[in-house]
Amino acid sequence: MHQAPDMSGERLQTILVKHCLVSADAIEWAIAFTRDRDFTWLEQLVLLGAIDEEQLCECTVRAAWVPRCPVEELARIPLPVLACLPPEVAAEHRAVPVGFDSDGDVRVAMLDPTDLAAVKEVEFFAGRRVMREAAAATPIAWALYSHYGRRSPLWPPVQHAAQQRHVSETGGGSMYAAQQLASQP
Repeated sequence: MHQAPDMSGERLQTILVKHCLVSADAIEWAIAFTRDRDFTWLEQLVLLGAIDEEQLCECTVRAAWVPRCPVEELARIPLPVLACLPPEVAAEHRAVPVGFDSDGDVRVAMLDPTDLAAVKEVEFFAGRRVMREAAAATPIAWALYSHYGRRSPLWPPVQHAAQQRHVSETGGGSMYAAQQLASQP
């Protein structure tokens, strides 16, 4: 098994700019805008349509060498799995536990699986080793709201012009997937 590189938010920012997913100016603005707010710079970029959340997710999968969490798994999480992480910690790090592996480690879907400080905090509160998985912003927001009652700018949906443009341009993307999850029994 590969050891993931040690990357912080700054490293992810560099990777996103290098892959031309977003400009450095847009990242700088989003970081400044979200300072002292209850959402992340990544969510702000997605909300405004400055970055495509599917491309963001695929980039983090490759950069962090982690699997992508199937969106369906975010809909059916057993209560003992959810209970291993306090809602405040899950919301703060945009991290949703989705299952336990055969070794008893907790599998956690994350918006930013490159944030190793967040991984360490999740491990501390879960009392287990974390196996990181990447997930797109809107399905993570949906899961935090559905399972923990935590709102975010991405869920429950508010129709913003940028969101509407993004959804129509991409044929739905993760917003569509999250809406499909929301309609499941």
